[in-house]
Amino acid sequence: MPRYSAPFRLSSHGSTRATAYNMTNKVARLGNLTHVTWLDAVAEVKTRTYDHQRAAWGDTVRLGTGCDNHSNPALSADAQGVLHLAYGPHGYWGNWNSSCVKHVVGLAPNNSATWHREANFGYQATYSSMVSTPAGMDALVYRGGEHPPMLFFQRQREKGGWEQAIPLLCQEIAPQYTHYGATITCDARGVIYVGGHFYNLHATKRSTGAAILRSADLGRTWTNLAGEIIRTPSPLTPQISAPSLAHPANDVRLAGMTVGPDGTFWVVTHSAVSFSTEGCFAWLNKWTAKGWETIDLAPFLPPGHHPHAGPVVVDDSGHIHLAIEQLPVTATGKRWGHPETAIYHLYSRDNGRTFSYTRLSPPQDTLANWHPSISQRHPFLPVAHPVILWTRGEPGEGCSPLTETEVFCSFIEDMT
Repeated sequence: MPRYSAPFRLSSHGSTRATAYNMTNKVARLGNLTHVTWLDAVAEVKTRTYDHQRAAWGDTVRLGTGCDNHSNPALSADAQGVLHLAYGPHGYWGNWNSSCVKHVVGLAPNNSATWHREANFGYQATYSSMVSTPAGMDALVYRGGEHPPMLFFQRQREKGGWEQAIPLLCQEIAPQYTHYGATITCDARGVIYVGGHFYNLHATKRSTGAAILRSADLGRTWTNLAGEIIRTPSPLTPQISAPSLAHPANDVRLAGMTVGPDGTFWVVTHSAVSFSTEGCFAWLNKWTAKGWETIDLAPFLPPGHHPHAGPVVVDDSGHIHLAIEQLPVTATGKRWGHPETAIYHLYSRDNGRTFSYTRLSPPQDTLANWHPSISQRHPFLPVAHPVILWTRGEPGEGCSPLTETEVFCSFIEDMT
């Protein structure tokens, strides 16, 4: 069984969504330093660094202020070990920064205390996910554009600045709210993977599926995983669909995706948290030369809980890790921020044939432990020992509540 550090409280002034939007990486270990980022109330972007040689945390650094509790900071690093961070807007809400993403770069390698070279870009952006590519340019995806919003891709230009935003996924519906959980990752060769689901508020009030696109040329052209050219922006089609349980009551979400050290692509799909078990599923899916292979995670989850998954990473040794929040089937009342929600680590040493689980949040807590985030593998961010972050507290009301939460962190220290 894995061995964990005791949960460390990074902050007692967290935002209500301090570690939310787990499609975004929030952890970077470079050498003997681990850097983490989160939101303090209401939208203060914070960073903090753990020195593994000294076994001590440094001071908290305030980087900037976002729009509201949707301002999720996205962290990556380049070939020189310089940190890159994007955070930001919530579409047109609050008239913040002209609805543009803020992008900053560390002033020195392996340092999260000082930042410079601020850039602003984007098209009515929300929920940014970012990766630093081997080509030396960052790439982002986000929900943006006019209603109904689409999933957009944007990357840096070789000569500086940012390319125009390109829509990749869309929903052919009347103007209304949409959500994609836009996620991006990249392998060591520079192949970019983008994923999202297809939620809307009025047409179906749920997501009917999730999709994956792939680009081997920094986003100039896009294919499905089989290599077939896809015309973008694309609605959900069988050509690009990720596996999910077909059920009329289902609300399919893309929960996470990663590329392992051997180049294998993995994606997690599951159903949104619900008090009903009808149509619920939690699947880990692997792309192979023969197509998708699906692992049903439900038999490995804590008994008496709704099937629910979360973000995934494959560590340097090929072991699979998921950070998940679980809600007992006996829970009643409002599901959002339910006080019985707990954080678990799901772990496999045998390529997904079996999993063990460990609860990281305290038992019988009276507040929600939720919004889990786990270290993500990027071209210049290896993951030997993943780190899990989560938020503990009341959900608050709306996008800018003054409610404060606690932000926790646990290192997975040993996996022998």
